[in-house]
Amino acid sequence: MPNFYFLTLFKTKKIQSIMKNKFFASILIFWVSIFFCDSIFSQTATIEQVKELLEVMSAEEQFISSMETMVEFQKQSGQSDLVPKDFFEEFIKETKAEFKTELMPQLEEIYRKNFTSKEVEELIALYKTEIGKMLLTKMPLVQSELATAGMQWGQELGIKVAQKLMSKE
Repeated sequence: MPNFYFLTLFKTKKIQSIMKNKFFASILIFWVSIFFCDSIFSQTATIEQVKELLEVMSAEEQFISSMETMVEFQKQSGQSDLVPKDFFEEFIKETKAEFKTELMPQLEEIYRKNFTSKEVEELIALYKTEIGKMLLTKMPLVQSELATAGMQWGQELGIKVAQKLMSKE
């Protein structure tokens, strides 16, 4: 009888072990299938979708506006003394001339890489609404003010850190 009991115990533990392994295997299969299904159903945006999004967003105008703002900051900070006289004007001229051929393809690829087809469609829908249009209109000014605040803060912080380090010497 003890031998029989040992075999029963052995079989029960073996069955339990097999059941545990099947349970963990089932969980693993479940998570792997979720991952692959998500990858399959999250289709990458098409180039046409991204082009429409960038058009609706006025990406070219937004970017050039940002570059012009940056140039103004550079001029105000005294950087214009370090470059040839017509540098900034020529820089903006070249930016406008080369944006579509040089930078736009890169923007399109970045958007395709980071947004699904569904996300791009939803962004297009957003930017066609009144609130979306308002957001696009106000963001350049907000970004400019944020940049100014960040630069001022950075300069003040730089002075503070420099003074702190000099006082240690």
